[in-house]
Amino acid sequence: MSPAWARIQVCEITLSVFRRVPVEILQEISIYATPSQPSLVTDQAPVSLAHVCRIWRKAVLGLPVLWKELYLEIDLHIPNDWAMHKYQCMVRNWYRRAGSHQLSLHLYTPSGTPEIQASRKSFTKFFLNPLRPFFLRI
Repeated sequence: MSPAWARIQVCEITLSVFRRVPVEILQEISIYATPSQPSLVTDQAPVSLAHVCRIWRKAVLGLPVLWKELYLEIDLHIPNDWAMHKYQCMVRNWYRRAGSHQLSLHLYTPSGTPEIQASRKSFTKFFLNPLRPFFLRI
């Protein structure tokens, strides 16, 4: 047996322990790992946990309570419609994962200049209108 093959077997044995952890335990860990103000940031839970492996993804996406609240800091100078559309899709997917839970959306935008005020109006029209299906739950 080659040294490389031996290392692979050691890794497989180590990983098998983690593969036997019940989904419920992974979900409990997910709850504690998620920050008090969850956002779309990909290096924070719950999003980051969904990228660990197939088992973690199943655990995290199968726990609607992780997806019921979202904090967004909005850049009102998003460069183009495609970027805004991508942003909308991410928020819709987030809320779909929440199942039937009551939803909470916290929006933060810069304030001040007249340009920002005008941007807020166009933002509301372009960004929030596609989220209407969720409004009764927010």
